[in-house]
Amino acid sequence: MKSTTYRMRRLSAVMAAAACLGLCAVRPALGVKQKTNLLLISSYHPNFPTFYQQIDGLRDVLPAERYNLDVEFMDSKRFPDAAAAALFGQYLEDKLSRLAPYDLVFTADDNALRFVLGRRDTLLAGMPLVFFGVNDLPLAARLDADPQITGVVEAASIRESIELARRLCPKVKKIYAVSDATTSGMADLQSYYNAQASLPDLALLSFSMGETTWDGLADALAALPSDSVVLLLSAYHDAVHVPKTFSDSLDLILEHSAVPVFHLWEHGLGDGIVGGEVIDHFEQGQTAARLAQRLLTAPGQPAEPVVLSSPNRSVVDYRALKAWGIDPSRIPNGVEVRNRPPSFYGNHRRLFWSFLSLFLLMGAFILALGFTMMARRRVERKLQQSEQLFKALFNELLQFCALLDPSGRIIRINDSALKTRDLQPADVVDSYFWDAPWWKDSGFELRVKDAVRRAAAGETVRFLIARNDPHLGEVAIDFSVKPILEGDETLLLAEGRDITELHQMQERLLQKDKMDAIGQLAGGVAHDFNNMLGGIMGFGELLEIELPADRPELKDYAHRIVSSCRRAALLTEQLLAFARKGKQQTVVVDLRRVCGDAVLLLERSIDKKISIVRSFPDESLLILGDPGQLQSAVLNLGLNARDAMPAGGTLRIALRRKSIDAAYCSGSRFALLPGDYVEIEVSDTGHGIPPDQLERIFEPFFTTKEVGKGTGLGLAAVYGAVKEHHGELSVVSEVGKGTEIRLLLPSAKASVQEALVPVPQQPAARDNRTILVVDDESEFRALLEAALNNLGYQVITAANGRIGMELYEQHEGEIDLSIVDAVMPELNGMDMLLQIRRRNPEAKVVITSGYSADSSRSDFLEAGASAFLAKPYSITELGRVLFRQLDRASQG
Repeated sequence: MKSTTYRMRRLSAVMAAAACLGLCAVRPALGVKQKTNLLLISSYHPNFPTFYQQIDGLRDVLPAERYNLDVEFMDSKRFPDAAAAALFGQYLEDKLSRLAPYDLVFTADDNALRFVLGRRDTLLAGMPLVFFGVNDLPLAARLDADPQITGVVEAASIRESIELARRLCPKVKKIYAVSDATTSGMADLQSYYNAQASLPDLALLSFSMGETTWDGLADALAALPSDSVVLLLSAYHDAVHVPKTFSDSLDLILEHSAVPVFHLWEHGLGDGIVGGEVIDHFEQGQTAARLAQRLLTAPGQPAEPVVLSSPNRSVVDYRALKAWGIDPSRIPNGVEVRNRPPSFYGNHRRLFWSFLSLFLLMGAFILALGFTMMARRRVERKLQQSEQLFKALFNELLQFCALLDPSGRIIRINDSALKTRDLQPADVVDSYFWDAPWWKDSGFELRVKDAVRRAAAGETVRFLIARNDPHLGEVAIDFSVKPILEGDETLLLAEGRDITELHQMQERLLQKDKMDAIGQLAGGVAHDFNNMLGGIMGFGELLEIELPADRPELKDYAHRIVSSCRRAALLTEQLLAFARKGKQQTVVVDLRRVCGDAVLLLERSIDKKISIVRSFPDESLLILGDPGQLQSAVLNLGLNARDAMPAGGTLRIALRRKSIDAAYCSGSRFALLPGDYVEIEVSDTGHGIPPDQLERIFEPFFTTKEVGKGTGLGLAAVYGAVKEHHGELSVVSEVGKGTEIRLLLPSAKASVQEALVPVPQQPAARDNRTILVVDDESEFRALLEAALNNLGYQVITAANGRIGMELYEQHEGEIDLSIVDAVMPELNGMDMLLQIRRRNPEAKVVITSGYSADSSRSDFLEAGASAFLAKPYSITELGRVLFRQLDRASQG
């Protein structure tokens, strides 16, 4: 008997824990402690069968909304040597040195407890400790004296499990325990032999995995006499140190054992274990969590006493009893029975009462002979109607349905299934289900056959079938097979629900998440790059200004440095545009003008073999957005189209109005709202994009062009611009025929005259003003000091926000304007801005940033910043902003 059910439960548990628990929970950012931080050190590994029960128990009392739970695994069941423990200690010491102290530490099982006790004065000093799953009762009792340690033991009920085995198998004379050489395994084996004194009429024997191999164990189990049973204690390593997981060792034991197998833990029940007085690890986790909760809510108070008993309970598996021919009537009172099939009455309660009512009614009719024949005709008519109703419902169901006998032969098939292949019932009835046309050459024949076999054994099987069907195209089917009772006969119901649209929507959401993650990475890289570019470009400008006129070659070198920085800044702008964190202005934009200007630029820059066709309406097409970003997006699409037509072709740029409804929005991977939109279509007659590359073309640095002919950022910037403007981007391409890309942008109700007026150039400073510069980048401070001195300003500098605030308070009456970096240690730009504004609501503060991850441009401006300068910026741009702010102050 294989533990297939156990594996499926473990897989589901792994997926659920990764999604919901987050085994390495994210710690609160910026030093703000929002949740209680807990650390669990487990003796074993994530797939150890008790782990997820323990986690569920902890989370039942300590929910994720209030408690961060980090988990570290010693994996000492598979690697029990001291070297592995020492290596884990080094790893944990390095990790904890980088984190703030935890509020409390949990340990699961004996090895983890001993590990932590050996490091409480160094690595985990001052942290309260709660243990669970511990078998070493003397150690647990000694720890009760420590006011900062408590926990719950795992007391195995060995004698009680043996008594249960003897009640179920009265002829048993020998008990064979299976145990390995691990610490916990040897402790359980000693407890097992200690029970001999209270069981004088039984022979307690054992198979030690420290003295035999897995093959030797299999041979020994197969040769066991019929008057014996097996008690599984622990089996993870054999004598030659070959490890096995619990499910693998359980498979081997159940496959070869000639007698029933009992167990002391809940895992394994339902997979072939008959039963036992089992330990519930969910309850272990619950108890430990309650003890921890008392420690956390009353810091400094002594811990609750150690719980020296565990609430075990007797459990048997009905299916395993039947498999070994054990009479269920021997089950003692109070024992929990799992997988007991419902009684006939439970399954047919309504049918029973229906027939009873019918019998009574017919008896009344018999008493009145005149109504007997009429009642019979009515009953026959109802049965005929029921059969017709069943046939109608079965055949009219939109989903695939088939009735099978236990061997897998088709008894009945509905019309929806037949129509998918244009079949008649005679074509498939009485044939094996997995040989039917739906599975022919699909690659799912063996999986369907296995599902039918498992369903015939009493299991409900369900899985997803996603494939390219030659008759239906790309389909996703939620397929299931389950047993149903038809009278005394078991039939199988196979169903297939078409979930293609749902599956496609999930795929689109996954792609959206992927693009958002890449965007965050791109924004972080661009932020650091902008800071470096700002220093290089600024010093280059100063060098160009200060060099004497009689050294033109040096001035040219400096000019080339500045020009290179500006080109690099454009590359960074594309990264920031993709990440939606670049410079952006929001004004009324006429897309006819933006696209018209882009066409003029394209006409001057692309080969005359390519003809450009524009299709613009006569009316203005207005949106709210950044004209520079939008024009750059159209130019990028046009240049990509040019590169796709090296031998010439047609580039078409069209504009049109479009209205979308809620149904369209729900099917889009972008966050759209119903309403009026403007659509930009850019299409070409080039070589097209292969299907396997179509989903990646908007990723940063992905390009199909030759090395040196593309950065892979053009289409990524288009993607970022569309997301920033709350629009949608779609692509249709066919190899050899061309590509069509459509941008959908929300319309704006405004006039064309509401355009952004460019700010005129401003002269340098006219008087001797004092400026405070606060930036943690030393190169940038030096640049700003030199640039501002060159512009005629007096400068005070500070290396962080705290020093900057102290200098501001010392020179408050002298400082005319402050230039503050957004991201700094000790006191960031937002905090310093708010403190300055509290001291002087009229103070002039200019915020600078390569990209602030803490606050956006609008957040700073709403908080009172006079202006926002995005790095890298030129000295001219800096001078213009400063003059505008200081000139406005002098005029006010």
